[in-house]
Amino acid sequence: PQATNNFDNQVGLFFDRFVNRVYSTGPRINSSPRASPSWSTDANLTSGYGGGRIFGSPLVGRTLYVAGGPNAGIAICRYNGSWDTSYYSFSFTPGEGVETIFTSTDNEGEAWVGLKRAVTGMPMLFQTLDYGMSWQNRTGTLSGLKSIRAIITKPLNPREVYVGTDIGVFRSLDGGVTWSPFQDGLPIVSCTDLRYIIDPAHSGNDKLIVATYGRGLYERTITTSPIVYTDQTASGFEDGTFEHPYNTMGEGITIVPTNGLLGLRGGQTFTVTVSLSRPMTIKSYGGVATINR
Repeated sequence: PQATNNFDNQVGLFFDRFVNRVYSTGPRINSSPRASPSWSTDANLTSGYGGGRIFGSPLVGRTLYVAGGPNAGIAICRYNGSWDTSYYSFSFTPGEGVETIFTSTDNEGEAWVGLKRAVTGMPMLFQTLDYGMSWQNRTGTLSGLKSIRAIITKPLNPREVYVGTDIGVFRSLDGGVTWSPFQDGLPIVSCTDLRYIIDPAHSGNDKLIVATYGRGLYERTITTSPIVYTDQTASGFEDGTFEHPYNTMGEGITIVPTNGLLGLRGGQTFTVTVSLSRPMTIKSYGGVATINR
């Protein structure tokens, strides 16, 4: 789970499935084995970041992003034999800060940061592709906003981006250059969280779920090419979603409908002997995948 609360309510836990540990923040980053009451300290945090909301990578174990409190940026904590922490500011004035962080399900080094601003017209949205070594302003044509409270990208198409703001949902189809309202059936209200749900029946009827402040939950169907995920390290229940991928490429190919999209987990070599009998697109996520026939 990932908490995406307003930075005035700094709570959060992240479960890292790669190392089977739960992470939290206080004056430092703490972790505990799953279902264990024992906590240990992993990394200290600079003043202003203690207790901030924590977001972890769904693709890389022990890669954590911490949203600082008011007037603070983010901390990125990565483990490579020992914990290394880097800090990034976004030129805040009093009363401003980081509202939310989205960690990519497509690219290992990619993350998006949404900000709260005291006045409109300031940069609100930033993206990194290299674990925060460099940042790009993706605010584009967004204007009149004071906060971006939630961010999500379409699976296997990170140029299609959705943001929940203080006045509703906006969508970009060009990676944040231009934006347009995505408001049909949605009141003009603060949108506090977004989830993109892949159709488990793989018919191409995905859902965008929107949580609002005081007006409940909304959903909107997004008609798209059906998506099926494959990861050879997966075990247990399989339905071809990101959370429950098939563990052989042959299974994925069998399930992908005509003109559908097959996602292969990067860093793996897939051996397949079946022939393609219908058109489909094959992409990798989380790195480069290799196919042997």
